[in-house]
Amino acid sequence: MLPIDELSSIVLEEAIGIHKEFGPGLFETVYESVLADRLRRRGLKVERQVQVKVVFDGETYDPAFKICWLMGVLSSRSRQSRDLARRT
Repeated sequence: MLPIDELSSIVLEEAIGIHKEFGPGLFETVYESVLADRLRRRGLKVERQVQVKVVFDGETYDPAFKICWLMGVLSSRSRQSRDLARRT
C-alpha cells in the first residue's frame, strides 16, 4: 500500500495533467472518468461513486451518501467504516 503522501502526489499530478490537456468547462464526470482511468493505469485500485449505507436508531438508510473517490489506502478505512455501520 502506498503512503498517503505518495498517493496524493500521484492523484494531483494526474489531475493537473488532465486539466492542462482539456482545460476548464467540461462536465465533472468527464474529468472523473479520465482521472480514474489514468490512476488505474498507474496501478491504483479506484472505485467511483461508492454508495454507503448508515444504520441509525434502528433504521437503515441505504444509500445514505456516496463517496466520490475511494482508492488505495483509503479502501481499508472505508471497509472498517462499513463494518462499523453494519454493527450499529
